Amino acid sequence: MSITGLGSSYKTQALSGLRDLSQMEQQRDAANKQMEAADSASKMSTTFTGAGLGAAVGLMSGSPLASLGMAAGPVGALAGAAAGYLFSSLF
Repeated sequence: MSITGLGSSYKTQALSGLRDLSQMEQQRDAANKQMEAADSASKMSTTFTGAGLGAAVGLMSGSPLASLGMAAGPVGALAGAAAGYLFSSLF
């Protein structure tokens, strides 16, 4: 093999390696975006679940928030949402 042929072979191999690295980086970026989206969805779900539970507890007649009357539901929802967000951030 001539020197120019050898150089051309090295160039082809180098370009192939760079293409492979580029594809791996794109796959890693896509996987990272999917994980971020899943984490965000999980936090949102936990927050809304906490809000729903807090509103339900706030509206229960025996709850400590019952003395607030009609405001007990929204206050409970707010407290539940805060707790849900906190739990999703911790775990």
